Amino acid sequence: MSGSEETFLTLLKKKCQNCTKGTLKVYHSSIRRLYRLLHPDATTVPTTKAWLMSDELFEKYKSTPTNARRHLAMGAYKATQAYNIKPENKWYAAMIQSQAQYQEQRNKNEPSEKEKGLLPKQGLKAIKRSAIELKKRLKYLFTDEPTKSNIYRIQMWLALKLMAEIPFRNDLPTINVKEKKGNHLVKSKSGYKIVMVDYKNSDRLGPREINVSRAGSMAITKFLNMRNKVIDHDMLLSNKNGTPMSKSAFGKSLQNTTEKLLGKRIGSRILRIVFSSDPSNRKTIEKAAEISNKLLHTAKQTAQYIRK
Repeated sequence: MSGSEETFLTLLKKKCQNCTKGTLKVYHSSIRRLYRLLHPDATTVPTTKAWLMSDELFEKYKSTPTNARRHLAMGAYKATQAYNIKPENKWYAAMIQSQAQYQEQRNKNEPSEKEKGLLPKQGLKAIKRSAIELKKRLKYLFTDEPTKSNIYRIQMWLALKLMAEIPFRNDLPTINVKEKKGNHLVKSKSGYKIVMVDYKNSDRLGPREINVSRAGSMAITKFLNMRNKVIDHDMLLSNKNGTPMSKSAFGKSLQNTTEKLLGKRIGSRILRIVFSSDPSNRKTIEKAAEISNKLLHTAKQTAQYIRK
């Protein structure tokens, strides 16, 4: 990391002392993307504010797609805080406007042009079949003596199988398979449960415990029996050299795998859309939203009114 970028990051940290490392990374990334609208080859963010308040930048910002403007405007607003620019500035107004426009667009429940090109025609069935197809292609690895390289390839079969029923973001690499701390597995007589403690919005929603289906639990058991022979660390997924896999590395691996199987670089976000759009799930989601709307509640508040 260069000196100027580190200095800017220090400024950002001072104004975002309660932010997690992940949140800081997102803000910092958005600010760099914003600066690259002016200087495409730039790798650092200036420590002076002139670029941020220029009319040229604002005009380039307004020409970006709605979903991109939301992140850029948030980054710009955080940058104004880092630079100690007065709150009543154009970037604060742009942030509020971009969020409203994005929400309006999302409420239409219509796929974007990019999403149209990525959504598989057979929906969730295509994802489930891709897991089956991958296992067929790798069948010889399941009978060979496990190696770190083989585990790296086999784990994407497990990822596809699990994400077809539990569409996490890129959180699978964060699951601890040995200790009950952080995000972790819990084994019982009926199968596995995944306990999520650290995830997006976990500060507001708290821990979540998700039951894994019998088929999913069997897949986890099969994978762990092989994995535990060659992997020393405690996390579910690994790199080719056997070290813990990061969320970003998993995201790329997932896209590479789906591209080979489905001809589309499908990541966790598209998988979540596919899962939610499946007819059986969509009806449940729409019905829950309708009930919550009638009660003037969030879904969480509605659940609190249920008596067993």
